[in-house]
Amino acid sequence: MLRFLLIVLQRLISFKKYYLTLQRRKNSGQNSMNMDKEKLIHSIRVQENSSFKGIDLQIGCDGKRIVTWDDNRLDIWDSDNMQNLLSVASVIKPVLSPERKRLLSATEEGYSICLFDIATGALLQTMEGHTNTIRNAHFSMDGKAIVSSSIWDNTVRVWDSSSGQCLHILEMDEISPTNALMDASGNFIAVHSFSGISVWDIRTKQIIVTYLNHIDVDEKIVFSPNGKQFAYMYVDVHIWDVDSWTMRCQLKGHSKPANFMVYSSDSNYIVTTSYDKTARIWDAHTGECLHVLEGHGGWPERAVFSNDQTLLATGCGDAHEIYIWEVATGRCLHKLQGDFPRVLWIDFNDDGSRLLSATKDGMLRVFDVANGSCLHVFKGSKVCDNRMIAKFLPDGKRIVTISDEGTLNVWQI
Repeated sequence: MLRFLLIVLQRLISFKKYYLTLQRRKNSGQNSMNMDKEKLIHSIRVQENSSFKGIDLQIGCDGKRIVTWDDNRLDIWDSDNMQNLLSVASVIKPVLSPERKRLLSATEEGYSICLFDIATGALLQTMEGHTNTIRNAHFSMDGKAIVSSSIWDNTVRVWDSSSGQCLHILEMDEISPTNALMDASGNFIAVHSFSGISVWDIRTKQIIVTYLNHIDVDEKIVFSPNGKQFAYMYVDVHIWDVDSWTMRCQLKGHSKPANFMVYSSDSNYIVTTSYDKTARIWDAHTGECLHVLEGHGGWPERAVFSNDQTLLATGCGDAHEIYIWEVATGRCLHKLQGDFPRVLWIDFNDDGSRLLSATKDGMLRVFDVANGSCLHVFKGSKVCDNRMIAKFLPDGKRIVTISDEGTLNVWQI
């Protein structure tokens, strides 16, 4: 009987804490609406509730254009007046060119690749040749070539981005390519497939090295920004030299699998996050672990560098925490906590003075990086399935967001 009463008492205490938390969130939301409602300058219904296919948000043309992809619908918007310049349905996730002035996508049904001028929305090229649905398409690092892959026709194709001409066709035979990326020289392509990861020489159309032989479509493959390294994440992160295609190092240290990795834009660092509740900063050249970032109350699921590479922010999906770290020392500068649920997105502004977060309850927060204080709170769109993207526009005075509820918002700060 006593045990039963203790259980009842514990549940009553838990319910009281839950109720008080809800009240704090409600009051916080009401206060933020009263304070920041007038700062919502554009709200556009892009799509009804998105399916599992996903959302994406990109900024191009020096901040003059906003690109959205919601449930396989592509739109280009003028960021000043939110005029719609292009709307195309049934396309795969779009990719901006390195100079951020052209936009690449592919149709789901017509098996063609489309290249658009992001400034005007005009169609520049249509590339046809695949005989079944295209899974991915990417620019080469210099933007002169396009690489596309199809699981169903078992080919990877290389195209001239200026003329639209097909330059190479790699027949994968029984390999089903899920993704393909070209190295900086333009001579090699890293192919991810259901059979593993392999590197092909475009000139000979032969595999020169195979990294994995297992069935898993969730590994992440990426070239470093300077094109000199190739990395893939499978439990640990493996780094290979592009010149010799030999393994340079394996980033070992996490006690549980890594769940996210990102290069710094100068290619000197790699940051990994893990289910062991830590993040690590690694020397990308030697594989040395420079700093172990501890203290996360849950799994860090996202990490982002400031533009000057001096700061790093990490966000926890289940612990309601955001951290700001000094890259050089690994020192935690600020632990940003609040009555907010899962952190879905974090982003620095261009000069690194502000940090933006988006959380599962649809709330947006802007923090002062110098002292960790919260400067603005906005009540954003509803989040249906843990998908929301929020970014600063380059002018630093506006924020653009999209959620899986299907609404595009622009805020003044």
